[in-house]
Amino acid sequence: MFTWPGDYAVKSFNLIFQKPSAATDITTDPVLTDISSDKNGFAYQATSVLTLAAKQTFSIRVRYENDSDTLSASVLNVEPISPLTDNVPGQVSLMTYIPWVLAGWR
Repeated sequence: MFTWPGDYAVKSFNLIFQKPSAATDITTDPVLTDISSDKNGFAYQATSVLTLAAKQTFSIRVRYENDSDTLSASVLNVEPISPLTDNVPGQVSLMTYIPWVLAGWR
């Protein structure tokens, strides 16, 4: 369960829920609307935009089944945006500093 504490007035309150990738039988109270998936294949549900007064709370309860302990983030494939070569900015070769370390060690 998540509760927005409502300390301040909100003109545009929108809650977006990322469905756990291995979850089944997802229910929410209040009912959320399915929205499109992102480029990684994660599915989302959202509230309609609400206006909340100061001290007005908003709560949501989410229930689902999950037979796996695999986190959603573990399905992501992380790749560099460009090929890694010897000329990557910020890369330092250890061979550049070995002579200095050996000279200082004497």
